Amino acid sequence: MNEAPLNLPAPIPTSSRRTGFGAWMAFAWCLAYMFVMQILAGLACGGPLIIGAALLDKRNFNGDAKELMSSSLAQIAIMLTLICSHLVGLAFGWFILRWRVGKSWKRRIAWSRGPAGLHIALVLIGFPALMALASFVDPLVSRWVPSLDDIFKSIGFDFKFGGLDEMLTLFKATPLPLALLAVAVLPALNEELWCRGFLGQGLSARYAVWPTVLVTSFLFGFLHMEPRQGTGAAMLGVAIHFAYLATRSWWVAVALHFANNGLAVIHLNEKLNFPILKPFEEMAERSLAAISEGSVPYFLLGSLALFGSVAFALWQTRCKLETIDPTAVPWKPKTKSGVDLPPADSGVAVTHESLSPISISLVLAGAVIFGLTTLV
Repeated sequence: MNEAPLNLPAPIPTSSRRTGFGAWMAFAWCLAYMFVMQILAGLACGGPLIIGAALLDKRNFNGDAKELMSSSLAQIAIMLTLICSHLVGLAFGWFILRWRVGKSWKRRIAWSRGPAGLHIALVLIGFPALMALASFVDPLVSRWVPSLDDIFKSIGFDFKFGGLDEMLTLFKATPLPLALLAVAVLPALNEELWCRGFLGQGLSARYAVWPTVLVTSFLFGFLHMEPRQGTGAAMLGVAIHFAYLATRSWWVAVALHFANNGLAVIHLNEKLNFPILKPFEEMAERSLAAISEGSVPYFLLGSLALFGSVAFALWQTRCKLETIDPTAVPWKPKTKSGVDLPPADSGVAVTHESLSPISISLVLAGAVIFGLTTLV
């Protein structure tokens, strides 16, 4: 006896729009993004502002970047240029994302989902370890990675770009609200929309998790242009992208990016005089000295213990897609390793496991070890 065919619901139609791309296309998109944001917007906004500031200041700067940075009018003009560039970059990133992905872009990059409370707690617990490890990375990068000036000099060009050193000088003297807007708020929104959003969803349609994370993080560093700053940014990008995938929320990436940049601005601001990162820098310096002397780098080991335990807990409780209504229209994400959120009527929900006893034990042990090593 023949059985009657099952009347299964038709699958949700997929868009013919192709959103995935490979590493070389991602690099080409980044060149276009840099051209629009840093050249077109930078020159259009920065040129008149900086020239106007120099004329109003009535000093002869003679092309000296350090002297220019000492002018309060020029400082404000440069920060306004950064704000303008990031606003243009944000608009460009949104336009390209909307064009390539379509109306579902918020769902595709996990814009429309806030993180779970458990994941917020884990990220907050692990953030001091991330800042501590950054304190180790910075001096090592300065020692081993050439600056843009060094690269120009090696090929016969005596060009003083100044770059990161001059920008740090600028951040010290800029009023805190303006510096936070230009260096923390807008870069977090702009660069995370482009890197984690546009690049992340495009690359994840073609690659597995780790190739996507590594290529996206490399390009995140490349966008900073200065090799030393870019190397540190690429390493930070790996941690941010990992948290983004585990929590399935774009806002976690934005929050980590903002917190990293914002603390740096607060740390450097001369008027505020609150060097919040100085204890980490001093402890990292002692640990690096201990390594060179053959001693135990306690603070480094404590930082790695806390960071590793939180990373393990995030991955153990990472967000997953679970079918809760098998009678609903079948739905599958469009990317291999992305963060696509299911439509409201798909019968699929974003879930995560509870912390396992092993994860709880590791995080508690990591926190205790980290705390003790700050006292050594």
